Parts: sequence; structure tokens; C-alpha cells
Amino acid sequence: MTTINSPWASAPIVTNGNLAATGWANAGKLALGTGGAMWVKNDAHWLYVALDMTGDPGGAGDKDYFWLTVDVDGNRQITPNIDVNYGPYPPANTTLGRQRYLHAGSWTGLSPLGSGEEYVETVAASPASSTAHRIWQVKLALSELGVEFSTTALQTIGFGVRIGSATGASTDYPPNFDASFANLNEIVLSASPSGVYPAGTAGAVIAGVGYIPATLISASGYASTPATYSLYPGLVDYAFCGTMQIKANHTTVIGLWAAGARKYKVLLDGEPLLESWNNYVWSGSTFVLETFAPDASGNYTLYDPSGEYIVADLLVLWNSVGTAAGVHALSVEFYAANGTTVVPSTVQTVDLMIDNNLPLTVIDRTRTTYEGLPIAPCAIETLGGAVEFYITAYSSLGHLESYSLQAIWDVSSAGILSDQYSPSHVGPTGWDGVNDVGPVPAAGWKPPVQCAYQFLLTAWMRTTNGVTGTPYAQDSRYVAFIAPA
Repeated sequence: MTTINSPWASAPIVTNGNLAATGWANAGKLALGTGGAMWVKNDAHWLYVALDMTGDPGGAGDKDYFWLTVDVDGNRQITPNIDVNYGPYPPANTTLGRQRYLHAGSWTGLSPLGSGEEYVETVAASPASSTAHRIWQVKLALSELGVEFSTTALQTIGFGVRIGSATGASTDYPPNFDASFANLNEIVLSASPSGVYPAGTAGAVIAGVGYIPATLISASGYASTPATYSLYPGLVDYAFCGTMQIKANHTTVIGLWAAGARKYKVLLDGEPLLESWNNYVWSGSTFVLETFAPDASGNYTLYDPSGEYIVADLLVLWNSVGTAAGVHALSVEFYAANGTTVVPSTVQTVDLMIDNNLPLTVIDRTRTTYEGLPIAPCAIETLGGAVEFYITAYSSLGHLESYSLQAIWDVSSAGILSDQYSPSHVGPTGWDGVNDVGPVPAAGWKPPVQCAYQFLLTAWMRTTNGVTGTPYAQDSRYVAFIAPA
């Protein structure tokens, strides 16, 4: 097994085959025999992979190809319909597809890449060789690869690569990885670099929450981010929830360390916030686990800002579950090694609106009807009429993001009803959704074909932990519809 450290991509890397672009500087690399090397970098959302095949001159009509296998669930075993293999579509090999493993050496058919994922094949020079050669470049969604940045756990991707030739020869790294995942290579992902936020957006002491800088959090505790913000775009008046990475201003901590700060206290509404967490720091040869916990006075040991931590500049990993819903204030005090001598720092308070509730999501069992009559459990109805629903998709604190009522059947699906939050639609910071409304839709919804149907209501909260997607809740009803005799 070979381990590659994937450096952070400070800006999205353009998938155009140009490996001389600044975005690829300092990429992690795996030698692929004498034929070339695999390059990797990542950001909060994407894994960027380049196969720089310096030993392959390429050429029109060549059918050389590659495979990239990923152990999505990370168990180093082939898990059917979970683990994935990427490769170009034959025979032209100009489009990349994905297939799921069924068992050793067996896969589903190829399906297209997901939204935002990219692939390109070029023949060009690179920093490794001025002679034009084959370059494959791929951009893959980390969410499809089993990566979860909301914790401080070391995020790794087990992978194998096959370089295949038009002559029929191929080489695997590691050998025979498609038969056994036991010896897969490993990418260690960067969770965030120091100073991850755009210049001027970090708070003076508390830089931000996860990928959200403090200056994009309002005085009332809500986060809003521009659609162009690459780390976490398009938030509008989001409250906070779950376990949050409270990040320090890297430059400020360097100054405080030089001034003798070695302890600090995180205050929640003026009282010490007592949490424990692990983080990984690079030793020069590997990542070493460090444990952080408060002492009897509620002080934490200040991390050395010169260290390379897998989650950089982490002040506290705050599990807010159980905290009363509403606005709560965070601040930080710094001390010398004795834990009592104050090291002066900028006074800063960050207010966060906390809401750990899931939305109330209900398809009413007694008043949802078909042709005006209640639908019995396990009902089989005759096609031709319309279903009318009574639904609830509700957040008591006004933190609903959206809801959607769908019909899903064997070969297709259809949207029945949906709505979403917008300031112009519902006010500056609040929308509670819908509570016991119906019948909806106004004209009802007619099943189009004979089949068994799932009616699925999903409601999403307008809350975040600063790193991952929003919490949601669902409710379903199941009805079969048959054609008239």
C-alpha cells in the first residue's frame, strides 16, 4: 500500500489537461512505474486527479484507457453496489463513466458522471516532460466517494489504478486490486488549510464556523454566503446545528503564540464550553493523533500554529445537540502556560442561532384521498382518478429551507408539489413552511401508469454545521394503481 497526501486546492482546478497551471502546484503524486504518475489535490467538494502518462505519446485512434477504483465505504472489502470504478466509455474513450462493483471482477453497466463532475483526455506537455504525451484529468465529487469533513477524523480514500493499452496489456497499482481491496493505495485528504477563508472574511479571533467565515454570519446569528463562494456557496439566512468546527484566525494565533499564549478558554454565553475531540498533526512522516480536552479550570492547551493539522486552526469541536434553540454567544480568552495570566487579544463575540430540530414532516393518513375517498393502508386503487394530499412540512422556529412531494414508481418519478425559502417570499430570516394544508395540489394528482407508487414528502431545514448539507426528514405513503379490468 502506498499513501499519498492530497494538498488543498485553494481555488477550483480547471479540467483542461494543463498540468502546468498554478492550481496543480505541489500536488500529491504516485509513480505509475516508468509510464508516468498520478497527481491528486482536493478542496471541500472535489477530488482532482490527473494521470500524467509521460511514457505514452498518445495519438489519434489509440484505445489506451484507465480505471480508477474507489473503496467508497472504506472497509477494504468489495461491497456490492457501493464501491465504484471509473473508466472511459469504449470504444472512443472520450467520455468517462462509473460502474458499481457487484463482486470481484464483476460490475454493473456504465452510467454517466454526476452533476459537476468532469473528465478530459489530452495529448500535451507537462512539468514532468516537455514531450507531448497522454494526460487524463478527472474531477470527482467527494460526496460520491464516502468523504465526510464534518468531523476531525482522518479522511482517506482507498483506491486502485489500472493503465490499459490498445495492445491489450495493462498494469495495476496495486496488482489485481479489482479482485481484492486488501492492499489498495490510500489518499489522505486535506480537510482545510490554514487561512482557508478568502482574504478579509475571517473574524479577528474566531475566524469562522467550518467553511463559513465569521464576517458572513449576521449579528442575529445567521449565515449567508455568495453563490460564487467556492467553499460553501449559496446559503441564505442559515441557522447552525450539530457538531461544529469553531476555527481560529491563523494569523492571530501565531501572534498570540509568540506573545506566550499556551492555554485558552472558549466561552459559551459567558461560561466555559467543555468539549473533547481528536485531531491529527503531521509528524514529518505520518499523521499522529492528538487529544484535546479541558483541564479543571476549563482551559484547553493551545495548538502550535506551526503544526500541520488535518483540521487546521481548530479551537473547539462543539457538539451543540442539547443546547437550547436560540441565539448563543461564543468568545475566547487566552492565557500563559500557568492558565491564569491573561495574554491580551482582540475582543470578539460571534453569535450563532442554534436549532437542532428536524422539521415536522407528515402526509396525513386519514385525509389524503383518492377520488374523494380515504386511501386505506395497503390499498390497491383503479387508475383514472386523482390523489389529493394533506401535508405538513414545518419548522417551529422558521428555519425551513424547502419541501418536496414526489411520486416515485418503478421506472420514473414526478414532482407533485414543492416550495422553498427566499427572503422576498417569506421575510428576512424566517419561514416555517406549511402546517396541515390541503387538499393539495388544487386539481389533485393523477397516476399516469399502472404500478406501485411511493408518495414521498421531504422537508429540508435551513440549518448547517458549517461543513455538510442540511438536515431533513421524510414521510411516505404507498399505493398500488391498476388499470381498469
